[in-house]
Amino acid sequence: MESALAHSVDTGDFETSAELIKELNKLHLSDSGSVLAVNSHFYRTLSSGCVQDMENLWLNDDSIVCIHPGRDTISGYEPVLDR
Repeated sequence: MESALAHSVDTGDFETSAELIKELNKLHLSDSGSVLAVNSHFYRTLSSGCVQDMENLWLNDDSIVCIHPGRDTISGYEPVLDR
């Protein structure tokens, strides 16, 4: 969609450009809302203290990382859950 927007601007088709900008803005707002919803769910789950819920939420993969300010980074599924 972004390449179509660039093309419409380059060719002077500003009506199409305006429509594409509207659509891109809608998608951006939708993405932002989704990120906020997931973030809220994560912190509610974390605050509950329920390890089972956190296990269900986190990806079971050694690529996960937990970063706390002023502490060492914790890497890997098992080490993160053990802390």
